[in-house]
Amino acid sequence: LAQTLWGELFPLVWATLAPDEQQALHKPLGLIIARDCNKQQELRRPNVVQGLLESIVRCKPVPQIAAPILRFAGRTYNAWHASLSILEHHIVAMHSDGGRADPEEVIDALTDLYRRLGEHDIMCGLWSRQSATNETKVAVSYVQYGFWGRAQDAFYSAMAKAQAGQLAPNKSDKAVWEEQWIASTKHLNQWDLLTQYAKDVNQFDLLLECHARNGDWEALRELLNDPMPTDPSQTKIFEIYNALREARVVEAEKGCNEALQFAIKTWCTLPEMTSSVLAYAPLLQSLHQLVELQESVQLIDEVAKS
Repeated sequence: LAQTLWGELFPLVWATLAPDEQQALHKPLGLIIARDCNKQQELRRPNVVQGLLESIVRCKPVPQIAAPILRFAGRTYNAWHASLSILEHHIVAMHSDGGRADPEEVIDALTDLYRRLGEHDIMCGLWSRQSATNETKVAVSYVQYGFWGRAQDAFYSAMAKAQAGQLAPNKSDKAVWEEQWIASTKHLNQWDLLTQYAKDVNQFDLLLECHARNGDWEALRELLNDPMPTDPSQTKIFEIYNALREARVVEAEKGCNEALQFAIKTWCTLPEMTSSVLAYAPLLQSLHQLVELQESVQLIDEVAKS
């Protein structure tokens, strides 16, 4: 009731303000959304941030909230669609005012949110729109249609041309080249190549995955003993694999429980499945993997006791 009432009243009050008053409130609204105290309601539905963003979407004109704040709030407080709507309003408003170039941070935020929602085609479209080179557009098209070999070659060629000074890519181009070259190489199962790359650029997460895929358990164990900032969910799964290999059943079972708790928390941050089914695919794959690991723990435990 409180959220519904706020959603009705706030746009009405906003419409009564003068343009300069509205402009002065843009930054304070962003600061309210980004406050640390909101984290206490992170898993509550509805929550304060959801109510604020859903009411902001209904305002005319839509308040200009900083793109990084919307990017964080959307994925943290299950306010995906409200954040996306506000970001899209930013771009429309900028073009209405005569601007031609899309603000980079807005496109980056849109791309990140759509990627997490599994909207692959929209993500590729945003990459192409933001690109400064034809090479990126061609390579992204290969990714969009699943031609991983051609995509890998195209991204590598673009990086080689840029290094030779034949291309003038922007920051987003470079990020897409690296990220999608890695993704294409994964699809092609070229884990030895990725292992060497991960060592050269010191990518901890990628190196963990490469060691696990190659079955290099000794290298994996050494890497886990010297942890760096990383994705906790994926690292936990590798720790469970390592514990099972060394028959440390209690530690593996504890790791499974911790990973399941993290997965449940992630599930709560996703939108309703009816609106974004693809957003659940990576999480469901991880949950299936955890179920298999739990069964392995039980099997090893029963064999040890028999």
